[in-house]
Amino acid sequence: MDGFADWINGFIKTNFKRKFLLLIAVPFLLSSLFIIDFLLLPEHHQTESLRNTEWIFLPNHSIASKERSKHMGYNYTTENDYKFSTLRTKIESSYIEITSSPIFKTVKTVIVEGKEIAIQSGLNGVLGVLMISGNLILLISGSYVLLKQDISQNARLNLSFLSLFLFAIWGYALVEYG
Repeated sequence: MDGFADWINGFIKTNFKRKFLLLIAVPFLLSSLFIIDFLLLPEHHQTESLRNTEWIFLPNHSIASKERSKHMGYNYTTENDYKFSTLRTKIESSYIEITSSPIFKTVKTVIVEGKEIAIQSGLNGVLGVLMISGNLILLISGSYVLLKQDISQNARLNLSFLSLFLFAIWGYALVEYG
């Protein structure tokens, strides 16, 4: 464990600006590509049939509650492996129209019988809030490092731990909600 602490200390003390900017560049660029793909690139429209529907449950670990889990929504998978989630809205029709992003194939909108269904996957749900706020924080941190001439040891530690925390949340969100 002492070697890891020495490595972190060495990382923070020597050539911090260059190392920090390189470290935050990869997740910033990848998540920016995901956001650009979802918001700016031309969309693909197709008709799909639903292959699988799963319930989403929120576990309840309260001792006082008799109910152990709460039904929150549905996960859907189409025949062409497009995946999306809805919050408490069950889709009864087997054929749907979807709009997806071109690179990551993220479902943007779902239309059932002429009515748009609110979805919670992709940038429409929690992942969108995490991606955009995480990118803003990384952008502010990177700007601070670039503009500040002399960065104190405390500021270096704060920036390093904030970035590590954001990377952990970013990775979890991509695995869980992406």
